[in-house]
Amino acid sequence: MTAAIGYYIRTSTGLQDGEGQRHAIEQRVRQEHGGDAWENATAYLDIGLSGADPKRPGCQRMLSDASEGRLAVLYCYALSRLSRKLMELIRIVEHLQSTGCRLVFVTESIDASTPAGRLHLAFLAALAEYERECIRERTLCALAARRARGHRLGRPPRD
Repeated sequence: MTAAIGYYIRTSTGLQDGEGQRHAIEQRVRQEHGGDAWENATAYLDIGLSGADPKRPGCQRMLSDASEGRLAVLYCYALSRLSRKLMELIRIVEHLQSTGCRLVFVTESIDASTPAGRLHLAFLAALAEYERECIRERTLCALAARRARGHRLGRPPRD
């Protein structure tokens, strides 16, 4: 089996379909490889899953295909779509590099196969993890404030 082009899409909720990510990746693949390349690209999808969860099935399948030499290049819409944890992102990037798979982030214009791309990647990965932690902290603070004011949290009781 020859190494091929793949793309990874993740959404945080099942209400999102990843169509915007797919469209941007498709444009980039067609620009770099031509139209036929897109028709033969392999999709790795994790719809409605957290970027902090390292056991996402689409991501695991992508890593397995890379290990077996099935991927020459992987496109991802944005760094935060691949992982929201710095160490997990580094693990994924190192794994892909060890298999010879080129990793490209479309919106950040990062090619992780170059030294400058890896530096840019490390900086943005740290920011993505920081952003995730700040969101979590604000959410917990807001929930505690609502509880303190006597608001009921969660679903309404069933009749």
